[in-house]
Amino acid sequence: MPGPEPWEYALEREIEDQLASIRAMLVEGGAADYAQYRELCGQIRGIQICMAEVKRITRRLNSDSDVDLVEES
Repeated sequence: MPGPEPWEYALEREIEDQLASIRAMLVEGGAADYAQYRELCGQIRGIQICMAEVKRITRRLNSDSDVDLVEES
């Protein structure tokens, strides 16, 4: 099985940078109130879900070039 493509590394790095930015904001007390805190936590969770899906799809693409990505969803 071939290794990850450069675009996979770039995408993962961008997503990780977004997570790091939001986490830093939380650590530094950047949330003005509880509502904003919850929003930032929701963004983190959403990005984590997105990253898991990206990894799942790229694994399938790397393992089988004839994969129908719509069918499994």
